[in-house]
Amino acid sequence: MNHLQLLTAPTCPRYRLVDAALQPHPQLDGLYENLEAALEEARAWCGSLTANQPLAIGVEVSTTSGGWRTVRFPQPLC
Repeated sequence: MNHLQLLTAPTCPRYRLVDAALQPHPQLDGLYENLEAALEEARAWCGSLTANQPLAIGVEVSTTSGGWRTVRFPQPLC
């Protein structure tokens, strides 16, 4: 693949979980291939907690410019 093809090749978006302050989640810091996988991981993690306090978790998707865009604002999952 030449340099021009690398620059124009589509990139797969990645998803990450964020906390209530829209910062990368401190415990769930992985990258996910799709929104469903990210939320599934967050629900599984919430299920392992013993606290009764709801935790707000959101999801961001990577952009082609290297940034992140919010696709699900933080809201309680647990």
